[in-house]
Amino acid sequence: MHPAGILEDLRVDVVDSNSCPQMDMYLRNRDLIYPNFSTPKGLCLIINNENFASMPRRHGTEIDCTNLRNLFGQMGYNVVIENDLTCKEMLSRVRTFANDPAHRLTSSAILVVLTHGERDQLLGDFGSCFYVEEKTRPKVLDTLGLGHGLFSRCF
Repeated sequence: MHPAGILEDLRVDVVDSNSCPQMDMYLRNRDLIYPNFSTPKGLCLIINNENFASMPRRHGTEIDCTNLRNLFGQMGYNVVIENDLTCKEMLSRVRTFANDPAHRLTSSAILVVLTHGERDQLLGDFGSCFYVEEKTRPKVLDTLGLGHGLFSRCF
Protein backbone atom coordinates (compact mmCIF):
# COMPACT_ATOMS: atom_id res chain seq x y z
CA MET A 1 0.00 0.00 0.00
CA HIS A 2 1.29 3.44 -0.95
CA PRO A 3 1.00 6.59 1.18
CA ALA A 4 -2.01 8.78 0.40
CA GLY A 5 -1.39 10.92 -2.64
CA ILE A 6 0.73 8.49 -4.66
CA LEU A 7 -0.79 8.36 -8.11
CA GLU A 8 -0.99 4.59 -8.52
CA ASP A 9 -2.93 4.73 -11.77
CA LEU A 10 -0.54 7.23 -13.35
CA ARG A 11 0.53 5.92 -16.72
CA VAL A 12 1.92 7.16 -19.97
CA ASP A 13 0.25 5.57 -22.98
CA VAL A 14 2.30 4.70 -26.01
CA VAL A 15 0.28 4.63 -29.21
CA ASP A 16 0.96 3.42 -32.70
CA SER A 17 2.08 6.51 -34.58
CA ASN A 18 0.02 5.50 -37.61
CA SER A 19 -3.20 5.76 -35.59
CA CYS A 20 -2.27 8.86 -33.62
CA PRO A 21 -4.50 11.82 -34.64
CA GLN A 22 -1.68 14.29 -33.91
CA MET A 23 0.62 12.57 -36.42
CA ASP A 24 -0.77 14.55 -39.38
CA MET A 25 -0.13 17.80 -37.53
CA TYR A 26 3.39 16.66 -36.71
CA LEU A 27 4.12 15.70 -40.32
CA ARG A 28 2.83 19.07 -41.60
CA ASN A 29 4.82 21.06 -39.03
CA ARG A 30 7.87 18.86 -38.52
CA ASP A 31 10.32 21.77 -38.73
CA LEU A 32 8.45 23.65 -35.95
CA ILE A 33 8.36 20.79 -33.46
CA TYR A 34 11.24 19.96 -31.15
CA PRO A 35 12.27 16.34 -31.74
CA ASN A 36 12.33 14.31 -28.54
CA PHE A 37 12.79 10.78 -29.82
CA SER A 38 16.00 9.57 -28.21
CA THR A 39 16.12 6.60 -25.87
CA PRO A 40 16.25 7.61 -23.12
CA LYS A 41 14.34 10.83 -23.84
CA GLY A 42 16.69 12.66 -21.55
CA LEU A 43 18.03 13.08 -18.07
CA CYS A 44 15.92 14.30 -15.16
CA LEU A 45 17.35 15.62 -11.91
CA ILE A 46 14.95 16.08 -9.00
CA ILE A 47 16.30 17.96 -5.99
CA ASN A 48 13.97 17.23 -3.08
CA ASN A 49 14.58 19.22 0.09
CA GLU A 50 12.31 17.98 2.86
CA ASN A 51 14.18 18.74 6.10
CA PHE A 52 15.50 22.15 7.11
CA ALA A 53 17.40 23.49 10.12
CA SER A 54 15.51 26.79 10.26
CA MET A 55 12.20 26.04 8.51
CA PRO A 56 9.46 23.47 9.01
CA ARG A 57 9.67 20.10 7.31
CA ARG A 58 8.05 20.04 3.87
CA HIS A 59 5.34 17.44 4.54
CA GLY A 60 4.16 15.65 1.42
CA THR A 61 7.22 16.39 -0.68
CA GLU A 62 8.12 12.69 -0.73
CA ILE A 63 4.77 12.01 -2.42
CA ASP A 64 5.36 14.77 -4.99
CA CYS A 65 8.85 13.42 -5.60
CA THR A 66 7.59 9.85 -6.07
CA ASN A 67 4.87 11.00 -8.48
CA LEU A 68 7.37 13.04 -10.51
CA ARG A 69 9.86 10.15 -10.57
CA ASN A 70 7.14 7.78 -11.79
CA LEU A 71 5.86 10.25 -14.41
CA PHE A 72 9.24 11.13 -15.90
CA GLY A 73 10.38 7.50 -15.71
CA GLN A 74 7.32 6.40 -17.68
CA MET A 75 7.97 9.16 -20.20
CA GLY A 76 11.39 7.63 -20.85
CA TYR A 77 13.71 9.80 -18.76
CA ASN A 78 16.58 8.59 -16.60
CA VAL A 79 15.65 10.06 -13.22
CA VAL A 80 18.11 10.89 -10.44
CA ILE A 81 16.90 12.16 -7.07
CA GLU A 82 19.02 14.18 -4.65
CA ASN A 83 17.62 14.76 -1.14
CA ASP A 84 18.17 17.51 1.45
CA LEU A 85 20.91 19.56 -0.18
CA THR A 86 22.38 22.87 0.94
CA CYS A 87 22.36 25.70 -1.60
CA LYS A 88 26.03 25.11 -2.32
CA GLU A 89 25.31 21.41 -2.90
CA MET A 90 22.31 22.24 -5.12
CA LEU A 91 24.40 24.51 -7.34
CA SER A 92 27.21 21.96 -7.48
CA ARG A 93 24.81 19.14 -8.35
CA VAL A 94 23.13 21.21 -11.08
CA ARG A 95 26.53 22.02 -12.60
CA THR A 96 27.49 18.33 -12.53
CA PHE A 97 24.12 17.46 -14.10
CA ALA A 98 24.56 20.13 -16.78
CA ASN A 99 28.00 18.83 -17.69
CA ASP A 100 27.01 15.15 -17.80
CA PRO A 101 28.21 13.82 -21.18
CA ALA A 102 25.09 11.61 -21.37
CA HIS A 103 23.15 14.74 -22.46
CA ARG A 104 24.82 14.41 -25.87
CA LEU A 105 22.90 11.19 -26.48
CA THR A 106 19.50 12.49 -25.40
CA SER A 107 16.94 14.98 -26.68
CA SER A 108 16.02 16.91 -23.54
CA ALA A 109 16.71 17.58 -19.87
CA ILE A 110 14.45 18.21 -16.89
CA LEU A 111 15.45 19.88 -13.64
CA VAL A 112 12.96 19.93 -10.75
CA VAL A 113 13.69 21.64 -7.43
CA LEU A 114 11.28 20.87 -4.58
CA THR A 115 12.22 23.17 -1.71
CA HIS A 116 11.18 26.12 0.43
CA GLY A 117 11.65 29.50 -1.16
CA GLU A 118 10.05 32.69 -2.29
CA ARG A 119 9.37 34.19 -5.67
CA ASP A 120 13.02 34.58 -6.65
CA GLN A 121 14.95 32.44 -4.18
CA LEU A 122 15.46 28.79 -3.34
CA LEU A 123 16.26 27.64 0.18
CA GLY A 124 18.77 24.90 1.04
CA ASP A 125 18.42 22.52 3.97
CA PHE A 126 20.60 24.54 6.37
CA GLY A 127 18.86 27.85 5.70
CA SER A 128 21.20 29.11 3.00
CA CYS A 129 19.56 30.41 -0.14
CA PHE A 130 20.37 31.53 -3.62
CA TYR A 131 18.52 33.95 -5.79
CA VAL A 132 17.07 33.19 -9.20
CA GLU A 133 17.16 36.55 -10.92
CA GLU A 134 16.01 37.41 -14.41
CA LYS A 135 19.55 38.28 -15.46
CA THR A 136 20.95 34.93 -14.25
CA ARG A 137 18.32 32.68 -15.80
CA PRO A 138 19.85 32.62 -19.29
CA LYS A 139 23.24 31.65 -17.79
CA VAL A 140 21.66 28.70 -16.01
CA LEU A 141 19.84 27.71 -19.18
CA ASP A 142 22.98 28.04 -21.28
CA THR A 143 24.78 25.80 -18.78
CA LEU A 144 22.06 23.22 -19.28
CA GLY A 145 22.17 23.76 -23.04
CA LEU A 146 18.52 24.77 -23.10
CA GLY A 147 18.77 28.22 -24.64
CA HIS A 148 16.75 31.29 -23.71
CA GLY A 149 13.07 31.51 -22.88
CA LEU A 150 12.58 27.96 -21.63
CA PHE A 151 12.68 28.64 -17.88
CA SER A 152 9.56 27.48 -16.11
CA ARG A 153 8.73 27.55 -12.43
CA CYS A 154 5.76 27.04 -10.19
CA PHE A 155 5.36 28.78 -6.84
